[in-house]
Amino acid sequence: MNGPAAPKDPEKKRPFFYIMRDKEIFGARQEDGRGIQYLYQDSGRLINSAQIVGNIEDQEILKLLETVEGFRKLVHSIGVSVETEDPKEQVEFIFQMYGKTDLYGGGTNLTAVFLGDGAEKRIYLSEADWQEDDHEPGQIKILMDTPEKLAKASVRLYLNDGYTAPEVAEEQLVDVNGLPYQKMIARSLIQTGNTYRIYRTIQRARLGEDVTLAYIGGSITQGAGATPIHTECYAAVKNLFHTSEKTRVQRILTAICLSVWTFFINFQMKRIYFLKFY
Repeated sequence: MNGPAAPKDPEKKRPFFYIMRDKEIFGARQEDGRGIQYLYQDSGRLINSAQIVGNIEDQEILKLLETVEGFRKLVHSIGVSVETEDPKEQVEFIFQMYGKTDLYGGGTNLTAVFLGDGAEKRIYLSEADWQEDDHEPGQIKILMDTPEKLAKASVRLYLNDGYTAPEVAEEQLVDVNGLPYQKMIARSLIQTGNTYRIYRTIQRARLGEDVTLAYIGGSITQGAGATPIHTECYAAVKNLFHTSEKTRVQRILTAICLSVWTFFINFQMKRIYFLKFY
C-alpha cells in the first residue's frame, strides 16, 4: 500500500484537512458476503478527528462540524481514498447524516463507489439530495467486496471559500523504542498500587489453574480502534497466555466499560499493562 493518491482533477485548489489518514480498517463480514467498517462521527468524534488528525484549532470551524447545517456551510467536497489488497476491488463509501426525528433513516447519505486502488474520489456536497430531517454528521460506512480483509482509508474535507486549514505536514513514524518516547511513558506512570494480588493471580495461571481476567477501562479497553477488533482487543490477550505462558485462561470478561473514548491510547494501554502484569 502506497498511501492516498493526490487528486487529478484540474479544479481550483482548495484548502482541506484530514479527518482520517491512512487509517487501518477491517471489513467485518455481512449477511450479503461483503465486508463493512463502521466509523462513528457523532458525539464529538468528528471534531476530535479534525483536531488530532487535521490539526484544526479554529473554534469556528470546529463549531460548524457539530451540525449538518454547519457542515454544509464549511465543506465544499469530501475526498476519500481506500487501498485494498486487490486494487481492482470495488469499494462503497457512505457518510451518513443522522436525522433529528428519525436518527438512522431521516438524514442524508453522501455516497461514492470506486476502486480500492488508492486514487481519491470526490463527493461534492452541492450535488447531494439533502433531507429536511438532517441534524448532525453521524457515521461513515466503508463496504468492500471481500470481507475480513485489512485496508487503509483516508478522508479529507475540502473547504468552501472563506475558510482555511493548516498546511498538511508529512507524517513521521514514532520510534516507540527510542529514549524520548520511553521517557514520556515512564513519566506517565503515577501509581501502580499494591500489586501482590495480581502477582498471585499470574502465579496461579502459570500453575495451570483456571483464571478469570476482568478489564476495567474505557472504549479503548473494550477494543475501540483495534483492527480487527475481535483479534486485537484486550480480550485477545488469552492467545498470548496460550502461546507464551502455556497456561489456560478459561473465561475473559471485558464488559466493564466507562466509555471514556477520548482517553489517549498509549497511556491507557500502559495503564492496563501495569494492571495485568505488576
